[in-house]
Amino acid sequence: MFMKTKKIINGNCEVTVNLKIKDTENTYLLRIKNNFIPQNFIPGQFAMVKHNPGYSDPLLARPFSIFRRFNENEFEILYRVCGKGTDLLSNIKKGDYVSVTGPLGNGFNTLSDFQGLQNDSGAKIVKNIHVLIAGGIGIAPLFSLPDFIKNKERKVNESTLNPLVIDGADDDEFILYYGSKTEKELYFRYSIHSDYDEVYFATDDGSFGYKGNIVDLLFRNINDYRKQNEKSAEQLNVNFYACGPKPMLSYLINKFEVYNKLNMPNSNKDMLNKYAIQVSLEEHFACGIGVCLGCVVKINSDNSDNFVFKRVCKDGPVFNASELHNYC
Repeated sequence: MFMKTKKIINGNCEVTVNLKIKDTENTYLLRIKNNFIPQNFIPGQFAMVKHNPGYSDPLLARPFSIFRRFNENEFEILYRVCGKGTDLLSNIKKGDYVSVTGPLGNGFNTLSDFQGLQNDSGAKIVKNIHVLIAGGIGIAPLFSLPDFIKNKERKVNESTLNPLVIDGADDDEFILYYGSKTEKELYFRYSIHSDYDEVYFATDDGSFGYKGNIVDLLFRNINDYRKQNEKSAEQLNVNFYACGPKPMLSYLINKFEVYNKLNMPNSNKDMLNKYAIQVSLEEHFACGIGVCLGCVVKINSDNSDNFVFKRVCKDGPVFNASELHNYC
């Protein structure tokens, strides 16, 4: 089960910052004043934002992943100008108001099936390795995840969620794989290291980091995580979280499927197990609440070749990779 808040807000909120990020191509950081979302959202959730509450062109709000909590009364959204709605949003000034609905959807589940459980030998699993895989603007829903996990007691409003306790989070390791087409699409590439034990970059044109696909770079190192898992089987668990463009996510899922068949055909440590790999999907949708059915994707039913349609906005945007064999 993925995590969501039981309450959402809908209203007009003041913009405190709308700043183009230096050395990027049309990418902005929008800071919005609101006293509910910063304290209650879960990484992976999103908000519907409309540039001007009084305008009907465009009619619909746009969905944006909640980038991070800036303070108790402000949250931020990372967005790239790619159409009329985001172009209008980029012209918003400090003190203007935007229409906001959120937090919406299901966020990442940070309590894996293995957390606090015992393995076959009876030893308690006490440490996690969290591997985050981001493509371009796909860093947005992942950005606040390390801080969220590191916080042992996530104090949230009792009317939305019970306190979330993550044992041993101080000992967890965090590894980031971040790829894009060019260096300019690796956002916060010089400041992001502080949240991670290891950071790997890749660009298609070789302008920053490894030249090539970030998924290929991950799989150059994947055996290291498996070996660590085998050597520390009594204590260690590896979790993967990913967000990026559809071709990247499809390639990632296919690579894991092939890897499992070749390396762990009879293992109970299959890396596509529930919660082992969580994927936040990027899809176009209009309403954000599951009514219009404009964002449905094929989801595997009971780990078989049968599938059902689910709504990315309502049932996602975070899914288990094991559900996405038909995602392409």
